Amino acid sequence: MAGVALRRALELIAQGGGGSWRHTRKTSCKKISASFLYNDTRSLFEQAGFIYDRGKGKSHCVMSETVGHG
Repeated sequence: MAGVALRRALELIAQGGGGSWRHTRKTSCKKISASFLYNDTRSLFEQAGFIYDRGKGKSHCVMSETVGHG
């Protein structure tokens, strides 16, 4: 379900003219099995085209994506 919501959000951003989008994840920056999480995973964002941008504190990281005009 999270993947569907993420793809739709990216579509809406593209329809609105596009731009850069950054998402701060609240889990460690390591890849983690989805069975241990109740929300998104790093791999979900990587599959949607996001790249690891940087660490943020002890257990957060920033993923980024540039969305083109749809």
